[in-house]
Amino acid sequence: MGVIVADRPENAKACICPGCPTFKESRLSGLLFCARAKAGGSVQQKGCICPNCAVWKNNKLTDQYYCSIGSANK
Repeated sequence: MGVIVADRPENAKACICPGCPTFKESRLSGLLFCARAKAGGSVQQKGCICPNCAVWKNNKLTDQYYCSIGSANK
């Protein structure tokens, strides 16, 4: 089985999605896309900061743009 990113308050607090250029440019809302699901609506990929996130590092994730591709929990 693959990586399971827990949707819990500690991860939500550590999430840096709101500081991401893609998040800002696409006017997204929400956070912790790696644990939850991709964003609703159109996502314009403008740069990804996932590798700088503690949630990404702690869960040994390898993909980026979870707001566009969806949760790592597949």
